[in-house]
Amino acid sequence: MTTRQAFEDWIETLRMERRLAPRTVSEYRRKAWAALEGLDELTALGIKRAINKLAEERNWSPGSVYQTVASVRAFVRFCLEQGYVSTSFSIPYPKVPERLPRPIPREHLVKFLETPIKPYANRYCTERDKTMFHLMLYCGLRIGETMGLDCADCDLSSNTLRVYKAKGGRQRNVPLVEPLANELYAYLLLRAGFYPLSEPALFLSSRRRRLHAGSARAAFRRHLDACGLSQYPFTPHSLRHSFATLLIEGGAEIRAIQELLGHRRIETTLLYTKVTEKHMRKEIDKHPLVGLL
Repeated sequence: MTTRQAFEDWIETLRMERRLAPRTVSEYRRKAWAALEGLDELTALGIKRAINKLAEERNWSPGSVYQTVASVRAFVRFCLEQGYVSTSFSIPYPKVPERLPRPIPREHLVKFLETPIKPYANRYCTERDKTMFHLMLYCGLRIGETMGLDCADCDLSSNTLRVYKAKGGRQRNVPLVEPLANELYAYLLLRAGFYPLSEPALFLSSRRRRLHAGSARAAFRRHLDACGLSQYPFTPHSLRHSFATLLIEGGAEIRAIQELLGHRRIETTLLYTKVTEKHMRKEIDKHPLVGLL
């Protein structure tokens, strides 16, 4: 079997058996094949040389190199499991500087929430943006998860949101605080008055189609501009980071936050504790009597 045939088998397994999200599969394909294309056989030395050459030619960051190595390692592991290669070998990960999540500072977040959505010609779109942003902030949703929500995923009898189209094909149930559940109920009533329920998507464009992530990002930037915050590098994902950071600052248990965010590894969630530690160190420097030490 050729490397290309084995690679396509792996991609099919990711999609059909592991049920990874299409975007995740696409990233695996792009990153791994860039390093594997042109190799006559799979060897640790050949793959390392290919990755190093790509990193130099394309000026990759350490993070991009790390992701490529992770993708190739997953493919090699699949080949060993399937018997496509007989010799086990490992490709070492490069050292990557730790990148901490970047939540929106609380004073900017208050401004973001208190500033009304700039009205659209269609009232539905105005309410859509508000509810969409609130779900990201108060439920910790990724933008892809938010765009993937259907009306049927809103269980207002138990104030729960079912997040099916999560990263990695996982699903989770996220509780809704009562004010948000009430807002979501009012939004669903408004949506029903504007658009037929035959379209299952929770958030729709003005053309009555499921809202795309690109349109949601544009709406987010539009609101940042209305808030006077457009000079900051905030993104919709910053709302998810803010959700986790605020919960930690409020004393929530780390395991509960892991479940709410849908993290597979607790180490990913623990990064948020480092964000709050960094914030506390910055704040303690403001002690008015430090100068007397």
